[in-house]
Amino acid sequence: MLEVILGWDKALLLLINHARSEFLDVILYLVSQQYFWVPLYVIVLILLIKFYKKKAWAYILLFFILLLFTDQSSVFIKNNVKRLRPCHEPEIKNSVILVKNKCGGKYSFVSSHATNCMGFATLAWLLLKRFANKKWKKTLLAIVLFGLYVFTVIYSRVYLGVHYPIDVFMGTILGALLGYLVYLFSERFFPKLFAFSFKNDNDS
Repeated sequence: MLEVILGWDKALLLLINHARSEFLDVILYLVSQQYFWVPLYVIVLILLIKFYKKKAWAYILLFFILLLFTDQSSVFIKNNVKRLRPCHEPEIKNSVILVKNKCGGKYSFVSSHATNCMGFATLAWLLLKRFANKKWKKTLLAIVLFGLYVFTVIYSRVYLGVHYPIDVFMGTILGALLGYLVYLFSERFFPKLFAFSFKNDNDS
């Protein structure tokens, strides 16, 4: 059964990797670079400051904590599973089309891009959706975070031939789980932290 699934995984990889154009090469290469999304990160930062005000610093810190978890956990899994990237896999590497001859590190499962992006999107959604007081605002937030951001990044990783579909799929699951757990941590401990801080301010 596992061999059948991995066979489908390779077939889907090659289907996506070969369905290409010069325009998509440029766009999806850019999308795959983290600096391309700096404007999105800045917008989320601004919204956190706007809605959480003096508490924003703690929620911003959450994203750095989350990044540590998502990045290190995905690297840990890579180094233990040791699944070769498509562009390093002897069986298919000659069939994989690379853009700018970029292949990346040796191992591919799970995708750190997918884990990091989904973790960020999940935490941002959970922290900001409460302030989207209209349905269209929640819909727009979801489209930007999970559609434009997460989907285009994970699709680009397969398109560029550096990850299998299963790599990015499992990476998104891991990222969503970690993003949700970090959010639960904030919901449980931040009220106590802020209450303690405000109590000290009142006593002074």
